[in-house]
Amino acid sequence: MTTEFEITRSCGNVFLDMGIEPGRAAALSVRSQLMLDLKHAIARLDRAKAARKLKVDGKVITALRRGRIDEFDVDLLVRLLMRAGFEVRVTASRAPARRSRA
Repeated sequence: MTTEFEITRSCGNVFLDMGIEPGRAAALSVRSQLMLDLKHAIARLDRAKAARKLKVDGKVITALRRGRIDEFDVDLLVRLLMRAGFEVRVTASRAPARRSRA
């Protein structure tokens, strides 16, 4: 039995690829990147040590490690990254012009 798959090239934002509205997709992409950076920062720490370092409850560490993106807003992620010793910078750039569909 042969199974065929169709491969579709990503636009660069998995959330857009999933059909999420562009503004929300951009916000989710930012939050997911901050979460990944934070997860890497505490990867070698057990839950209790990570919680002490970030000055949060252990439940927050568990939610972070399980990727529960809806439990984290950008403000919280920035504060946690700063507690982990990171400098956080935000950049924005003009989106490429889109061709209208006439």
